[in-house]
Amino acid sequence: MEFAENILQLTAQWSILLFEAIAAVILILASVSAAINYFTHKPHTVLTFARKLNVVLSFKLAAEIMRLTVTRTFSEIAIVGCIIVIHGAISFLIHWEIKREEESRAADANYHDLEDDINL
Repeated sequence: MEFAENILQLTAQWSILLFEAIAAVILILASVSAAINYFTHKPHTVLTFARKLNVVLSFKLAAEIMRLTVTRTFSEIAIVGCIIVIHGAISFLIHWEIKREEESRAADANYHDLEDDINL
């Protein structure tokens, strides 16, 4: 039984490291890409960056859930639970920002279409 528990703990620890490393790599690449897109004035930079941040948060949340499998005390569970709630709130805000940006883009497109119709 102790052997199985050690295997589970080792697997969870390596999974946590893997998920956090993936999140860090995506975050670094997304930040560099967003900076380049911003300075070259490419459209939809904020929207693209927000989507990539959402992927980063998904990997971080996976790491926190995996961390929950190897916690031993109630205080550790409470801390991980708070982190999961914070991740959820940030993810909600990012989804809200993406939706707001898409609606703004659609409104701008409709405005330009209407303006073109008036000029004809």
